[in-house]
Amino acid sequence: SAGEELLRELRRGVQQPDDEISVAYAKKLVALFFHHSAEIILPRHATAGHAARDQLIKLLMPFNPPPLADYLWKQLEAADDHLKATILEWFFERRDERAVNLVETALASSNPRLAAVGVYGAHRFSLRRLYTEADRRLRELLTSGEMSDNAAGLELLARQPETRYQPQLLALLQHANTRVRYMAL
Repeated sequence: SAGEELLRELRRGVQQPDDEISVAYAKKLVALFFHHSAEIILPRHATAGHAARDQLIKLLMPFNPPPLADYLWKQLEAADDHLKATILEWFFERRDERAVNLVETALASSNPRLAAVGVYGAHRFSLRRLYTEADRRLRELLTSGEMSDNAAGLELLARQPETRYQPQLLALLQHANTRVRYMAL
């Protein structure tokens, strides 16, 4: 049938060695055949570059296919910081109890994305003992002179708005970098 032929073509496209082409095909695959997406995308994920690995996983996350959680647990150890932040955020969002012990490590990370995800995890799991540190860390991200820190803090606030950080947001609206100003809006 035409549907089976299209699925075969999308499968071939996802398996392309060029990451950009593979991700483009994966987007279409998820849109049209999400129930087949994990079995096709996960094998390609293993050979993709860092940016494509993150994008491919983000395509699957909204559908939570059965093999995804176990696959991500196996990937976590070897993941770069960007992918690790994506994976942890997904586990924290779902309040996966296996991830609760990773919140403190993420919060203490020198990587701003991981630190922001740690702040998020402290609140998602209601880890009251970490609230003071989470607040301190978020303020640090928002007041840092580093754009990557500011961006990580602002991305977190976009997901989880908090009025108590308005002074920091107002200051970031005056930031020299247009991207930071835009994110602060």
